[in-house]
This record gives sequence, C-alpha cells and structure tokens, in this order.
Amino acid sequence: MIVPVPDGYPAAMIDLAGLPAGSPLLPVVRGGPNNQGAVEADGRQWQLASYHPHNGGGGPPWDATRHGFDTYFGELVSWLARLN
Repeated sequence: MIVPVPDGYPAAMIDLAGLPAGSPLLPVVRGGPNNQGAVEADGRQWQLASYHPHNGGGGPPWDATRHGFDTYFGELVSWLARLN
C-alpha cells in the first residue's frame, strides 16, 4: 500500500491510502468504492481511496499528538487482515 503525506501534516489527518491498481480489495474499501485518482510510484500504478480510520472508520478519533503514519498503517493492516 501507499499513503500520501497530506498538506498540513501532522495537524492534518491522514486521508488517502492507495492499493495496486486493479486490486480486488478496492471495491470493498470501508465506505464503498471511492476512487480518488491514481499515482505512479516505484514503477507501479496505485489507485487512491479515501479512508478515515480515525474519523468514523473504526479507530479512535484523530489526535495529532498521538496518531500518525504508524497508527494509520496499523488500522489499514487490521482492515486488510479482516478481509482475508
């Protein structure tokens, strides 16, 4: 997965996550399919989806003093594990 750094981070909540283009997991992103565009990184195409684990997505509310990429990735990995 890929996660872009949002403008204003760390005060701004992390918003997007990308999975490889064509991933069968994209249609089951929590909240439904929500294509937010694509990026190319490391020679691969990634489809971005808006995912807010710290804002109604199952995780605790976003707190810039406690949450960051570590907790965001943790929530994403937990979500992906539940799908398998």
